[in-house]
Amino acid sequence: ADTNKANNRGTTPLLIAAESGHQEVATLLISNGADVNKATNDGATPLYVAVVEGHQEIAALILSNGADTNKANNRGTTPLLIAAESGHQEVATLLISNGADVNKATNDGATPLYVAVVEGHQEIAALILSNGADTNKAN
Repeated sequence: ADTNKANNRGTTPLLIAAESGHQEVATLLISNGADVNKATNDGATPLYVAVVEGHQEIAALILSNGADTNKANNRGTTPLLIAAESGHQEVATLLISNGADVNKATNDGATPLYVAVVEGHQEIAALILSNGADTNKAN
């Protein structure tokens, strides 16, 4: 079976497993050749959807199998920005420790620091600042 076969929206089996929190299924798919960086038509990757849902273990699995930490969707939104916006501190820490760019902005100019501040996630803002966020980068 083709583990990378997508539907008409570009959704793959691995993306569904990552979004649903099915770690054993994700592991099986990856071990059978699923592309951890294959994105949907709107640019969402398995890592991106795992972060949206706060699935830290699946995010770690995908990262350990070569996921691009900074791959953004079509709006320029990165997994770190989503973690910062959603308040997923452990996931944000995981992403940063795997090379996430703390200053990478969306197409509209929003940075992970900006969204952490807007959403009131003080610990994530502090984490991002301690990892080199540019406090003068305008939104």
